[in-house]
Amino acid sequence: MAIVRDGMGHVVQRLRENCSLGYSDYTLVGTDYWTDAQIQGYADEYVEVLKRIPLSAFPIESDGTLYYYHYEIPMKWLENNTSGTSYFRLYNGVGSAIGTADYTFDAVNGHVDFAADTAGSIYYADIRHYPIDEISAQIWMLKIAHISANSFNIRMDNHTFNRNQRIEQYTKMMDFYRNKVGASSKRIIRGDMS
Repeated sequence: MAIVRDGMGHVVQRLRENCSLGYSDYTLVGTDYWTDAQIQGYADEYVEVLKRIPLSAFPIESDGTLYYYHYEIPMKWLENNTSGTSYFRLYNGVGSAIGTADYTFDAVNGHVDFAADTAGSIYYADIRHYPIDEISAQIWMLKIAHISANSFNIRMDNHTFNRNQRIEQYTKMMDFYRNKVGASSKRIIRGDMS
């Protein structure tokens, strides 16, 4: 059984919330849905691995002097630094890694707060970004497929449970998250030009 990486707890939890995922909602072909490892697996299918992303500094002013503690990565929903440097790496302009004791990291919002004033130094990050809304839409689509294969219309004691009602609701949720995604773009750097 796959183990969920330490830095993925917040991503897995948000996907559980967005997609109404329990720990054992149903069984399909002998597999129980939804374990943390399954959710991480689907998230990893959509991860964007980005290198050398510049952080933006947000100085504060005190008595005419600027102090630099707060920086931001221009994305939200990143894998946390607790997964290790293969998944998140923060470094300065010359490539030297910054130790985790020197900063705190908010992986949900992409905020980095240093313990000491950085004097406006330049920082970069190698990150793994999870497009939460896109992943949520895909999980809702998968749930529709699972329901189609694994449920039936039931009538008993003057009550009717219609599979189409669930499919309609799941489709609305899938469309909701797809509409939140909007347009996207990718940064491309040519290596054949100097």
